[in-house]
Amino acid sequence: MKSLAHIAVAVLCLCSCTPENLTSVLIAKRCQEYHEREGHWYDKEVLLELVSQSVFSDNNTEIIQLRMDNKSDEFEYHNLFRGVHLEYRAGACTAHNDSSSCENYEWASKFYPYIWGIPSKFFDPGVQVQDAFEEEFINEKPVYVIHIAYENEDWDFYINRESYYLEGFKFVKKDDRGGEIVFNEGAKTVNGIVMPTKRIWYDLDMKLLGTDVLK
Repeated sequence: MKSLAHIAVAVLCLCSCTPENLTSVLIAKRCQEYHEREGHWYDKEVLLELVSQSVFSDNNTEIIQLRMDNKSDEFEYHNLFRGVHLEYRAGACTAHNDSSSCENYEWASKFYPYIWGIPSKFFDPGVQVQDAFEEEFINEKPVYVIHIAYENEDWDFYINRESYYLEGFKFVKKDDRGGEIVFNEGAKTVNGIVMPTKRIWYDLDMKLLGTDVLK
């Protein structure tokens, strides 16, 4: 009887200690839950101020103020360095001064809500997280790497294996026009959403492109 009891305990331990079967979707979901600790991206108005430097602006310091009201589908872009102030509402654009061009900065209305909305964007309509994922080390940190293929770009997302913090991401353009690699640092809660306090941008050859610092 004693040996049977030992066997029962061993079987119970084996069952309870067996690692769970992780999937890429579950990893993405846990990453979303980490970053949306107190709120949901699509129910919030988020105000951000960035200090940005990049090779695209000759490394000048740009102060960028963003307002993203995802519930009302509104986006406001104010670049103090360039003197650009634009508002996008329900597909219409308002330029607040002569130096602001709705056409030239239409990319901003898509770029910033996506970049700062990760990882809520994992579950946008029509988006599918691929089944395959890997375990790697990025900047000496253990991460899961999950993948999403968009129409024009392939994206990899680096998710910390312990906390599920989004450590960074990489995208590669399908027309062979390059891509970029981004590493996140720090964390700050903005209206219930956990945002990285710093993003460092590189090209695919790891040449530094610029940094964004959240104030």
